[in-house]
Amino acid sequence: MAVENDVEGSADRGRIAVIERAAGPEVATGRPSLLGGMFLQAIVWWLDTGRQIPAREIATHTAGLASALIAKAGNNGA
Repeated sequence: MAVENDVEGSADRGRIAVIERAAGPEVATGRPSLLGGMFLQAIVWWLDTGRQIPAREIATHTAGLASALIAKAGNNGA
């Protein structure tokens, strides 16, 4: 169990590092807050609408949005 948690923690740290590298200096300007807010809003919307779509589908859509935002940040907004 402890080994699994360490592996999962390592994977999370790796994902965070990738996001920070992709976002570059903009990380300090609030993009992580934007991503967090986006995920929170998606969850609230999903709950408010009675969970009309499967959880996996909402996760896929929000992950796609986050990916697009990170890609845009990595291109300096171009």
